[in-house]
Amino acid sequence: MSEANGFNEQVEEIRRETISILGDLTRKAKEFELPKPPEALEHYRESLEENTYKVLVVGEAKTGKSSFINALIGRDVLPANVRVTTSQVFNVRPAGQEAFRIRFEDDSLQELTLDDLPRYGSQVLEDAGERPELDQIIRWIEVDEPEIRFLPPGVSLLDTPGLGALYAAHAQITHRFVPQVEVVNFVLDSEKPIVQTEVEFIETILDVTSDIFFIQTKIDLYDEEAWRDTLRRNQEILKEKFGDKLTDTNIWPISSELLLKAAESEKTRELYLTESLHKELETALEAFLFRVAGWGRFAEAILLADRYRASARQTLSGRLAGLIEDRKKREDIQKQAADRRRQFESDWGPQGKKRRESVDSIRRTAAQGKKSIREALQPNGRIAAAQREKIESIKSPKKAESFNQTMPDEVVAAALNELRKSTNLAEKRCSELLGPFLEEAETLTVFDPDELDLTVQTREMRDTQYKLWEKVRGTSRECLLGSWGRSILVSVTLAPLAIAAALGGVVLATYYGWKSTNWRLTRTAQGELNRNLDDALRQVRGQLVETDMETGRNGLADEYFATLERAMLEQIQTIMKQKAQEARAEHTRLMEDGNLSDQQRKDSIERTKRQLDEWDEIGKAIEGMSAKLNALDRPPAVAPAAG
Repeated sequence: MSEANGFNEQVEEIRRETISILGDLTRKAKEFELPKPPEALEHYRESLEENTYKVLVVGEAKTGKSSFINALIGRDVLPANVRVTTSQVFNVRPAGQEAFRIRFEDDSLQELTLDDLPRYGSQVLEDAGERPELDQIIRWIEVDEPEIRFLPPGVSLLDTPGLGALYAAHAQITHRFVPQVEVVNFVLDSEKPIVQTEVEFIETILDVTSDIFFIQTKIDLYDEEAWRDTLRRNQEILKEKFGDKLTDTNIWPISSELLLKAAESEKTRELYLTESLHKELETALEAFLFRVAGWGRFAEAILLADRYRASARQTLSGRLAGLIEDRKKREDIQKQAADRRRQFESDWGPQGKKRRESVDSIRRTAAQGKKSIREALQPNGRIAAAQREKIESIKSPKKAESFNQTMPDEVVAAALNELRKSTNLAEKRCSELLGPFLEEAETLTVFDPDELDLTVQTREMRDTQYKLWEKVRGTSRECLLGSWGRSILVSVTLAPLAIAAALGGVVLATYYGWKSTNWRLTRTAQGELNRNLDDALRQVRGQLVETDMETGRNGLADEYFATLERAMLEQIQTIMKQKAQEARAEHTRLMEDGNLSDQQRKDSIERTKRQLDEWDEIGKAIEGMSAKLNALDRPPAVAPAAG
């Protein structure tokens, strides 16, 4: 573990140095009156300074998720019981002072007290009808804690309702939060190896991310040989079922009970920390977070900084050349720059050909995406086919009733998966289309565009390019969807099966009579299930791809694609305006330099040379940071102790 601790220290050093480089780049750009750095550069600097990560805690019901989070906090805060308890998502995050509140989907808030948490977030009280009535949809319950004792700094947690047959509706609540976090923390129980429902849920998560960090709770309830046997079997199952699909198949054991005891007494803290195995888990989680999220943040920031540095250096070189060259050469430079600016504005202005072509391509992509979603939701579509196959395999009325309860969530999850595929494709296409625009924009303020090399030299940096461009172009899900992306909540209500009332009348039937009656009731139930499936598909189509005739509001898919197109146009317009202004300012500078006296020209040449030297020093720092990142491409492989 000392190797992993040393690794985490290196990460912290790189973080501080990267923040310093980004700050120097911004300050020098302003001092030298260079084109404004991309806004994303400041976002990266702020992100690195905040150094925060979101972890989504998921798992089957009663695996001890809430107890695990309470142990990390150091006291009982979240509802936790032997029964299924959590009915809402809890957002637990470090803060200056303790606070509890409900955040609704429209971003409004309702303040709570610690005693209120079970009333609003416990499934036990909800089932008993004791949860207060609300006229808004809850996004999550926020828990601000000034001291989260046993969690790495900057990490916040989303605790989700446990999955399971009893509360099938929780599947959608959990699934919708996966895209918003850096890591999914999947909680397993020491009682038994992974079951089929857990395998299926992991498969669902893998549709969105492979970055799953596994833990195994309740090791204090079993002797060490027993829980380690379960852990080994769990790792075997993960490797057999998923292999390379998962970022890591290691599972980290933890005793929440012993960890909570570590918070109760300073005298026995180290003993209980050691016995709980928390130290190993914490170090592994820090390394995992850096591997799947932190490294990318650093690499993207350095990549963007280097691209901007190269472009801005060409601007400085152009200024120096303009000062050194004779009048005729300066006039040629001015003319070429003016021609490039006019061509750029002609191509990408409101009536520009390249702009129209890009927008048309996005509209075609949107139309294809909406068509794909609509086709999937038809009675004979992909989603229906999968559900009808399950309906056909049902062998009893009881199983039919159970399936009728879970089918709405399965239909919704499948529909949202179709939506996700279409939106990912559209965002990728938007990113590809904006590439040429940004590259042309970067050449407007340089002396010789042919000498501007914005390529990335290392494999690691090239691997981050798509993710970087997604952020720079403003087409990431966070930028485009805003609150809409957090409020995807599709609801389906189905009628209960009519055959339920008939079940009591067949109890006294003979064995053969029972078989016959069971077969007839099952066939009847299958017919009802097929009708309910058609109803579920109709309801989901109405929310995703159809216009509400009463309100005139478009479906969620239409809203998304309209937002995507609008965001793309806004990005083009904003960047075009900024770059055109910078190009005109540089043109004015060139003309003014042409009227300098000999002494003024000499002073300007010396000043520009000094600026180039200082700018190149930043370039060397960026190059050095790239080398350090390449060396830290992956944290050291750390596996749980064998015992």
